[in-house]
Amino acid sequence: MDGRYNISTVEKWQSYVKEMESKSQYVGDIWASIITLQCRSLRFAPPKNQVFNGFDFTTTKNPILFTRNRIDPVASSAEKMATFFRGSVVLTQDTVGHGLTAAESDCINKHLHKFMERGDLPPAHTVCGVRRKPFQAATGKMRRALPQRRNIGL
Repeated sequence: MDGRYNISTVEKWQSYVKEMESKSQYVGDIWASIITLQCRSLRFAPPKNQVFNGFDFTTTKNPILFTRNRIDPVASSAEKMATFFRGSVVLTQDTVGHGLTAAESDCINKHLHKFMERGDLPPAHTVCGVRRKPFQAATGKMRRALPQRRNIGL
């Protein structure tokens, strides 16, 4: 290991947990407690020619479309990443969750199709609405009800 997760003392561990909490108030402490500890025990390292030492500003042959949800506890750095790739755009889905499948959005689908079919990027800072917000009650045909409980005589 190259020391990226140097949590060899209680103080270093506490500092690391605080750092993760500052990155995500929702899952920072969980990430530090579960994911990091599991990954830290794995003994692997990339070949020297694949060691990642940070980003340089890059111009790619084709622009990159970064996507994100407004609140994503895992992958919340789309804007930061986009600054390293000239001409890239961030497309935001106005919902909570990890990945675009966290909600349905006709707007997201439209922009993804245009990008995949023709390479067209949406305007910078585009925010797409979703059909339903998290925990919003569905109505009409979209409503899914729990089946009624039956007394089975136990």
